[in-house]
Amino acid sequence: MRQTDVRRLVLDVVRRVAPGRPIASGTEFSHIGVGPWQRRRFFGPLRDAFGRHGFDITGDALNREAFTHFQTLREVQAAVLNNVRRVPAFARHEKVQP
Repeated sequence: MRQTDVRRLVLDVVRRVAPGRPIASGTEFSHIGVGPWQRRRFFGPLRDAFGRHGFDITGDALNREAFTHFQTLREVQAAVLNNVRRVPAFARHEKVQP
């Protein structure tokens, strides 16, 4: 996944989670009224969106609690970009029906 694709997907997901707020890549969360604990709700939708594309973004440095420390959307994009990795095709399905 290219850097521009990662940034675009992060931007799209954050816009869906925080509708009605003016969000761009350089947006500071404090300027749009999104506090540290509110930022945690971005993690699940981001994890799911990347999972639908066959990528995993979870890791030691990127988890739900890490989102409380990000000040800008650019920091979120950089963290996701550093953690994104391809998931093997056989591991993408959570449950395999017999």
